[in-house]
Amino acid sequence: MLSESIAKGMGRVLTQHQWEQEEIMPRSPILTNKQLYVIDKFIGKVLDAYKTGKISRQNAVHHISHLIMAVDMGNETEIVQYPANWSLR
Repeated sequence: MLSESIAKGMGRVLTQHQWEQEEIMPRSPILTNKQLYVIDKFIGKVLDAYKTGKISRQNAVHHISHLIMAVDMGNETEIVQYPANWSLR
């Protein structure tokens, strides 16, 4: 799950379980469980579209990066709207 793969601490990637075990979580989570679920589904759709040749690798990276930037900037509207409005035009 994305929530496990993007958790970082002390310069290394940690799973959610490792965060809890090491008690190094420096702040409250930015995303709700619902938002994490939506992001997981979105990334799956983008990767499936790439796998089946419907979009290029560059296009897939662009869409995933766009969402990561929205999370980084704390742009909740974009975090919700981008996956909801994404389609294979």
